[in-house]
Amino acid sequence: MLPLICDAIRARRLLIFGYGNRVPIVEPHLYGVNSLGHAVLSAWLLPGHSRVDPDGGWRTYLVGEMRDVQMLDETFARPRPGYNPDQMRMKHIACRLEPGGTT
Repeated sequence: MLPLICDAIRARRLLIFGYGNRVPIVEPHLYGVNSLGHAVLSAWLLPGHSRVDPDGGWRTYLVGEMRDVQMLDETFARPRPGYNPDQMRMKHIACRLEPGGTT
């Protein structure tokens, strides 16, 4: 597990990292282990970081495939619409934003 991800969730700070041939910038919302046993990050991809979906949106990232994870100074105000941590089918949650906006 990467403590930096929980630090970013608690502080509501953006993350940037390498993922495949992309470098997404995201608002991290939930970090844990999914039902298949993989460490995952559920995050809102900021617009402009995907050719397939230039408007951004919800993404789930395999933490084992994330490289050079950095927390940025920029923050976000609250959970994005559609955020429901109870629908994620997580085996273990390391940290998350609460739907009302707390961590």
